[in-house]
Amino acid sequence: MPHQYRIFHQYREIKQKKENLRADECVLQIDFSENYACKAETETQSMHFGGSRKQISLHTCHAMFRDHVIRCYCTLSEDPRHCAESVWAHLAPVLDDLSKTGITTIHFVSDGPTTQYRNKTNFYLLATLPFTQWNFDQVTYNFLEASHGKGPADGIGAAIKNGADRLVAHRKDILDVKQLLESLQNTVNVKMYEISTAQISSLADSMKDVHLQPVPGTMKIHQLMTSKRLQGTVFHRHLPCFCSSGDSEFCTCHSRMKFQVENAKCKRVDSVVSRIEMNLSRELVTKFEKRIAEGYDVIIEDLDTLDESSRLEYLHWKVWRAVKLQEDRGADSDDDIQDCPVESDSDEPDKSDQDWEPEEASPSAKTQSQTSLL
Repeated sequence: MPHQYRIFHQYREIKQKKENLRADECVLQIDFSENYACKAETETQSMHFGGSRKQISLHTCHAMFRDHVIRCYCTLSEDPRHCAESVWAHLAPVLDDLSKTGITTIHFVSDGPTTQYRNKTNFYLLATLPFTQWNFDQVTYNFLEASHGKGPADGIGAAIKNGADRLVAHRKDILDVKQLLESLQNTVNVKMYEISTAQISSLADSMKDVHLQPVPGTMKIHQLMTSKRLQGTVFHRHLPCFCSSGDSEFCTCHSRMKFQVENAKCKRVDSVVSRIEMNLSRELVTKFEKRIAEGYDVIIEDLDTLDESSRLEYLHWKVWRAVKLQEDRGADSDDDIQDCPVESDSDEPDKSDQDWEPEEASPSAKTQSQTSLL
């Protein structure tokens, strides 16, 4: 029963919203269409039956404005990625166009595949990009119930691909995205844009050093809400509601919950090392970096043989080195660190640590090691 209830509730809420749109609102339904396989009117057998056809990604958008005014978009790319970064690269020219129409509030509608729309990266981009790049005031994102995500955006993709196939049947070769765009630009009532691989890669690269925590209960979320005033924060709930859309605050219907996106991100690279280095001088950090680049290490069993400053330097070096090596292997958090030296009840050294010297080390070797440290 909950599945059927959500279906009817979503359809009713979205229908009512479409019938009562303000002049500065629009409903934007989006979806990835099935990739188009490039074709030639006359093909060799190996191309016709082989897997060498170039694939073109199609991302379709159906925008509805007040009084049921419709505008259709289709973005095309030879990049096969359908990730969250790819979604926003495809949305960029569409949102550029919408921002010029006086629209300040957008209600996104889509299905909920986790690789494309229903994931933490898309949530983060939703909470930041519409306000920093296009200066919108409010945004909601509505995920349709499972197996009920079909809509007018799917028809746009079908029209594009059917139009391309008709051209191929009339001896027009379509072998890449530029030929597809040029062939259909003036034959369909759809605004079409090309998205380059560089545009997608640029957005993906900007997210590489950002670690995001997933929103609790992601798979149960059916509506996200955020605004320019709440930039970096999203509200979410299990059922959509538009009863206070346009007000300074979103309504609290259906147990609305809050999630701080900005507070949930952190830098992956050198996160623990950076905190350690805050207490060290720049000269000491440079010395440590030179040592680790040369593969240098030393074990001093009797710290009483060192003066206070050398003893502190030795302890800082051992901790910094252990954390640095661990993070270089890909550790993302303090909990993953296993190589930091700790006190043990056992008198035996840890045999897994490759830096330990043999138990029968000569006194001259110890003296040489201590001298090299200082």
